Amino acid sequence: ELAAELRDKENELQRKLAEALVDAAQEFSVTEDDVAEAKILRVASEDPQVPLDMHLYTYGIIMKVTDNVYESLLLTNPQGELEPVLLTQMPTLSEDKLTYSFELKEGVKFHNGATLTSNDVKFSLERMVEKMAMGSIISTIAGYDEFFAGEAEEITGIKVVDDTHFEITLSEIYTPLLAALSTPYTAIYPAEACEAAGDSWGMTELYGTGPFKMVSYQTGVGVELVKNEEYHGGDGNSRHAQQHGISGAVADTGQHIIGHGFAAGLAAHAVVVVEYV
Repeated sequence: ELAAELRDKENELQRKLAEALVDAAQEFSVTEDDVAEAKILRVASEDPQVPLDMHLYTYGIIMKVTDNVYESLLLTNPQGELEPVLLTQMPTLSEDKLTYSFELKEGVKFHNGATLTSNDVKFSLERMVEKMAMGSIISTIAGYDEFFAGEAEEITGIKVVDDTHFEITLSEIYTPLLAALSTPYTAIYPAEACEAAGDSWGMTELYGTGPFKMVSYQTGVGVELVKNEEYHGGDGNSRHAQQHGISGAVADTGQHIIGHGFAAGLAAHAVVVVEYV
């Protein structure tokens, strides 16, 4: 009797997932055939009960999801080396070691279709400071103190040159800056969409540049993600999974995978369901 009840719950959850994915088809170009053929990864997690916003909250249970949706300018690989993610190459440094020059990849798209620009970078870093969770990790950027104190409308040390070029100038030499820019707390958001969403950001709206897009998020229920087929990293999904996936044991049950993590084989799945327990 208990086994039958569990099967019924499983079938009901699968039905709800299929309905949610079909409803999201127009926004994310997911067809009913995609849903029918999708390999689904099922993950159990604690319920964070807060917006999925790394500028606001630093919980590890949030990071497990957002690291596959959002991206920072750089990442730190397992060998402890920095690698460009949204950049064409590692930034260059001026002779006085105070100004870093960056070049964004051209044509990188957020999940809502907006193109990544230098303005999104400036907006995101300033927003992180405004939200005060982890803004201090970039406190050596010139103009940080005035902006944090509300005495300035911008961080003057973050200068937009054009859509794909920007500079960051420090008030003092600080060699860990690039490492700080590789953390999940410096995730880059689409400025226009994030501002328009207001308090709904991280709840009903969540757009990044990562290999997975959010279909839905509901506290007490879970998160549903679909693979970003237009991911700028191309086949690099597997590398991203290796760097950012949830670690833990995963039990393969055929089409569905049920477990406590999805680092292993993440890129092979078109749909990820994180269920809150």
